[in-house]
Amino acid sequence: MNTIQQRHRGGDERRFDPRFPEQCTARVLLPDHREVTGETVDLSSAGVCLTLPEALQLGAEYHFHIERHIAEHRQRLELVGRVCFCILRGDQFRIGIHCPDMQIGEAV
Repeated sequence: MNTIQQRHRGGDERRFDPRFPEQCTARVLLPDHREVTGETVDLSSAGVCLTLPEALQLGAEYHFHIERHIAEHRQRLELVGRVCFCILRGDQFRIGIHCPDMQIGEAV
């Protein structure tokens, strides 16, 4: 499949961990050293779904961070993850990223 609509070989994303809807600012570092800003859709203990204005390469690993605002506190999560799917929806890409080192305490 092309970068406009990519999915992993198993079809639709199948995250086994509970997902928690949360809109946070997400910033992804691209291979050309640019940073692209988007928004999370949901978080789980094993990954994140986010929307970005640019596609990410299926299967590639990216460094990114998420800025959460919980009550009056601000939390910044520094993460590394692999792209599981990247689907064009309107003018944004919906992207699933598997983050094996993400801890449930960090995410929710």
